[in-house]
Amino acid sequence: MLKIDNYTAGYTDSNFLFQEISLELLPEQVVGIKGTNGCGKSTFIKGIVNLTPIKKGTISLNGIDISKWETAKIFQTKQIGYLSQRDRIFGHLTVLENIQMYRYYAKDKKLLDTDMSKKLLSIIETKQKLLASTLSGGEQLILGLYCLGILNPDILLLDEPSDSLDSNFKTILIDLISYWKMSGKSILLVEQNLEILNMVSNNILILRQYE
Repeated sequence: MLKIDNYTAGYTDSNFLFQEISLELLPEQVVGIKGTNGCGKSTFIKGIVNLTPIKKGTISLNGIDISKWETAKIFQTKQIGYLSQRDRIFGHLTVLENIQMYRYYAKDKKLLDTDMSKKLLSIIETKQKLLASTLSGGEQLILGLYCLGILNPDILLLDEPSDSLDSNFKTILIDLISYWKMSGKSILLVEQNLEILNMVSNNILILRQYE
């Protein structure tokens, strides 16, 4: 379980993006995060894994305070997975090299044979020899989601995954989030598409820039 207490972040000690937010992210739960540009949606997720420093509050993973942990240590737990809005894949590697790297660190290689994993892989399997940077935006997202699924974390942090996707890829995204949710995952979803949030979220947090 991920527990956030009095979470505050901003550019300086007096210029906050948001202040004193608390929530619990439970298994089989999706919490959506929505807000205007510049209100700190991406910062909210990045702070959880210490990619940006938090000003106040605590982040706890299964009862352990990880607020001061280095990002690498957090990911080494293999309990939290993060998909950023940008740089979702290693563009200088081929599609196959991306997949092979993540498979090396897989906790349970049986998960590679699930119907959902096969569905995602089928979209990009003909392009495995290409550099990942040459894929379309939707294909890069599919590759990123497939690789994230290989790691099989208990908690998923997704930063605007539907950004610039066409309707077909949005449908696949909704199906995948719903599948992960039913599989017991806890998902924190930053998303501007309210339709997607309403379809998959248990609760929606609206961020407004702190004044």
